[in-house]
Amino acid sequence: MVTGTACESGSAGETWTYHHPVGTCAMGPAPHRGSVVDAAGAVHGIDGLSVADASVMPEIPSANTHIPTIMIAERIAALPVTRGTGGARGPRR
Repeated sequence: MVTGTACESGSAGETWTYHHPVGTCAMGPAPHRGSVVDAAGAVHGIDGLSVADASVMPEIPSANTHIPTIMIAERIAALPVTRGTGGARGPRR
């Protein structure tokens, strides 16, 4: 039987996560309040760059993230590219 420090160091070297990280790019209208992208996935302060993946999810879904990520990407890809914003996508008007 392995106990104490040997057990802890052995399990620390073999530990990994199963989940997919989400929520690392906060979505919101104001970058000064901590948001990274707007509702159309356009990155604040960088013209022409959009994020369309699981990082914009506000909460971790209780199921696999694959289908919600596809839905986010398809929704953002369907938005028209807004002229005059360096290629950033914007909501339909």
